[in-house]
Amino acid sequence: MLRYYKEKIQAEGRQFIFKEVHYEECAKQINEKYHRKFISCQVYHKFHKLKAQWKVIMEAKNLSGANFGDVEKRILYNETEVVRMNNAKDKKAKYINVPIRCSSSKRPKGSKTDKGKRVKADDNPILHITGAMNNMSDTMRFTHVTHPNESLFKIIDEMVECPTIVRLQLQTYLATHESIAAMLKGRPLDAIKEYVAQWIVENYPAPM
Repeated sequence: MLRYYKEKIQAEGRQFIFKEVHYEECAKQINEKYHRKFISCQVYHKFHKLKAQWKVIMEAKNLSGANFGDVEKRILYNETEVVRMNNAKDKKAKYINVPIRCSSSKRPKGSKTDKGKRVKADDNPILHITGAMNNMSDTMRFTHVTHPNESLFKIIDEMVECPTIVRLQLQTYLATHESIAAMLKGRPLDAIKEYVAQWIVENYPAPM
């Protein structure tokens, strides 16, 4: 998925705006390659979830006094400060002093001088993905088209008491039933949770 976004930006330029047709195209390519049945809204939410996580990681890497260990792929930081951030429920804390997949302290070769060129096929695929996220972390914040029900989907994402697959299927349902999503969007959190609980009961009945 990230490779698709990266190649689009390389081909179209950093100011390229992603729209629904591109999410659909990405889902189609993933489905053809891996024989899955993803839909555009799933691609949309997965990308923006990863982008939000990457933003927090970059903030953690840029903390005063923080260093990055290229061998273990860890953000190295004072343990006392990490404890303080954990107590303050700072999102950055969970990415400090723990291994971070697909991360590096350096940009991949060619990311500065060859922005408009294709990366060679034999380059390290991890650097492909890292470079993609580094290049998109700033520009995508302003160029993507926000889904009208994104705030509702984020609320559902935060209902960690529900299994991931259940939350994802509910989001897919609401993405295809926009009138229901529109009515829920402005409701109080308790009302949304009540709807979610009822939806789970109806779609995941308890075994007899």
